[in-house]
Amino acid sequence: MKKLIVTLSVILIAALLGIGGWFLFKSPGPRVRLQGEKGAKVLVEELSFYNRREKIFGKVFKPADENGNFPDSLGTRPLVIYLHAPLVTANPEAILRAVVSKGVIGYSATFHGQKSEISFYVKKLANEPFVDDELIFLISDGIADEAAASFASRTRNRVAGHLAVDPTVPATAIGQITAFLEENGAMK
Repeated sequence: MKKLIVTLSVILIAALLGIGGWFLFKSPGPRVRLQGEKGAKVLVEELSFYNRREKIFGKVFKPADENGNFPDSLGTRPLVIYLHAPLVTANPEAILRAVVSKGVIGYSATFHGQKSEISFYVKKLANEPFVDDELIFLISDGIADEAAASFASRTRNRVAGHLAVDPTVPATAIGQITAFLEENGAMK
């Protein structure tokens, strides 16, 4: 009888851990509310996708209302996809927080050098309900520069523009990105 109780307890614990792990794995990830430039509220969420069997981790940065939420009333917004080199760009979040404070949406993902990654990001993010699929911009630093420029020039119908920045001086990068987005009609 004792053996049966122990066995059932182990099975129950394993089942609960499995269910808990499944919910954790399937959840959209943590949601964080941050301050952007001039007190603007920014909502940050994990937004991950599967590319074949590999899970691609990224973060989406959205402008938020006074309650810290992204309301449907904001409609679709221009999107900046920031492709940064692994372990090189110390804080792409600071750059995106500043840009998102101006009303665009940002997505940050580590770029591993494959041109197909860019196509994957653009396709997936263009289908998100909060993205204006006619105003998708690529921002890159370092390793992604050549691939992003090549992709943007070949796919003008899907990407509105590309800008390569030096992330080591965030204030300069923020200024460059803001000017670029203004010139290309992303900030109305």
